[in-house]
Amino acid sequence: MCLPRKMKRVLLLPFLGLCLPLPALAAEYQTGAVQLEEIVVTGTRTPHTLADVPVETHVITREDLDRIPSQNIIEALKTIPGINTSMLDEVIGADNLRATMRGLQLNHGYGLVLIDGRRTHGEIGAHGDYGISLNQIPLSMVERIEVVKGGASALYGADALAGVVNIITRRVPGQTSGTVGTTYGRYRMLKKSDGSRVNKPSRDHYRAHASVGGPALENSGYHLLYSHEADEGIGVDPAKTKRHAMQGKWQTELTDHLSYDLGVNLSQSHRELAQGSEARYDREYDSYRFSGGLSHRDQDRQINLRGYRYWQDFVTGFPGFGHGYRHGEIGYDQAELTYTRYLKRHTITTGLEYLHQRLDYVSENFPDDADPSTLSIDENVRTTSFFIQDEIQLLDYRLTLVPGVRVEDHSTFGAEINPKLSAMYWLASATTLRASAGRSFKSPTIRQLYYSDMYLHGDRYRRSYP
Repeated sequence: MCLPRKMKRVLLLPFLGLCLPLPALAAEYQTGAVQLEEIVVTGTRTPHTLADVPVETHVITREDLDRIPSQNIIEALKTIPGINTSMLDEVIGADNLRATMRGLQLNHGYGLVLIDGRRTHGEIGAHGDYGISLNQIPLSMVERIEVVKGGASALYGADALAGVVNIITRRVPGQTSGTVGTTYGRYRMLKKSDGSRVNKPSRDHYRAHASVGGPALENSGYHLLYSHEADEGIGVDPAKTKRHAMQGKWQTELTDHLSYDLGVNLSQSHRELAQGSEARYDREYDSYRFSGGLSHRDQDRQINLRGYRYWQDFVTGFPGFGHGYRHGEIGYDQAELTYTRYLKRHTITTGLEYLHQRLDYVSENFPDDADPSTLSIDENVRTTSFFIQDEIQLLDYRLTLVPGVRVEDHSTFGAEINPKLSAMYWLASATTLRASAGRSFKSPTIRQLYYSDMYLHGDRYRRSYP
């Protein structure tokens, strides 16, 4: 699928939906303990219970992830209506990720993928014909997944055309604790559709993780988690894919109203080739994420200042490989300031965001009986955004209106203005009516813009057109 070198726009038609809150989400007392309602933040950037969020939101909790037979985030998302995660060729997902939301491919940037509210890029399967991988972190690191379907460019800008998937990582525990877990499985490969067999029909996969966390020093807490995954894929020949990942978090309450947090995610992934190959690996990814935030909150307002840096060193192919050898770095820096004011019947949220994306790589082609050709790409994309949103309570709090607008200036395509209006009305104690209308846009990802030079595929040269 290709995009023209300009933004694609779409007008979102109003949609209506009836939502029946689950009784299990209601607060209740059990043997002296209180079961709190699920709190979500992705739909409006402000905390709401799942029952009263004005924008349709689906949640996969940690309990859901422990219960359903999912090996990774992609498989877990199959439980959300409107998301199709077919054509996953291995459990870790190095190839052929074709996840769609409302028929639009997330890996091509039609849906926004966040980790802890921050944009993502790259990871396994995110280069060549791919854009943004859902399989950014191991499932053991996930606390919950929030999914908002429908255009969300008024809050999140480009790429939130079909919706938003926010992957929220494990939180710092309130008391010192640790976990250890491991799984092992075996699956069998059947004959291909043309009747040919595969080598080593029985394949193995396994996972292991360990974590520790709790209070530290005065008014602080930490959490550390390590994960290891391995899988043999579904190719004709087994090709073992491995990933080592580490996550760390630190939080400190400076005062009753002021706190800061730090986070780091490191991962190393590679796919081994069959024995006898000239090279050991044909895919290698080293990823680094660093984040920090400062928050002030009281009963009237909340101010958040956050920064985030991500980069990935990637290698696909190897010297002499007939499909090409590409190696380099992709990454981004993000800074965001948000201010929320709580009034009697209004919750006003404003924000400024700056995003700098970069792509720096070398592509080498090795045609038969000819000298190799080399292409170098070093490109940058910068985006500056401002948004404002108001949550208005009317009719004795039975009606909630959420108007919002975002102005986004893209270094390649210029400015875009994206308004949206959402509404929620309580028809009865257990029934709500929600509707939204707005305007969203799609700009090409940095990979679609600049990962487009000629590369050798078999005996032909091909080009990816953005």
